[in-house]
Amino acid sequence: MASLNLPSTERRPVGRGRRIVGATALVLAWAFVAMYAGRCFADFDLWQPWWSAAGFEKKQEARGYRIYGRIEGPPHWPAIAYQRIDGAAVGGISFHAPSGQHHTYQNFADVEFKAVTLRPLSGNARSFVLVLGRKVPRDNE
Repeated sequence: MASLNLPSTERRPVGRGRRIVGATALVLAWAFVAMYAGRCFADFDLWQPWWSAAGFEKKQEARGYRIYGRIEGPPHWPAIAYQRIDGAAVGGISFHAPSGQHHTYQNFADVEFKAVTLRPLSGNARSFVLVLGRKVPRDNE
């Protein structure tokens, strides 16, 4: 008897793994876009790559910050920011450097501080911290 080669009526599940991978890729793509858009418009430092000291300083100056200190290192560029500590109150900041050494900046009237720790992208260079501050307006100004 001759057999007929009819298409199977059995339903095959749609690739669930494909959907998960696709959704994950879409979420990561949007996160990447948001991270770089946030870098342009907000005071957002973490996981941002900086290709040069001049680029980092220019972006920080646009946000009103200037460098008050450089700790450990020496700074090697390009680097990526992996830790940020904001001062608990206007006028000072207290933090630990990557080596564990404690640092305190205090008695800076009307200055809001942050300490950004950067890891150089070259394998053998040490992490370094840049302490940045910006003047905050007084209530009566």
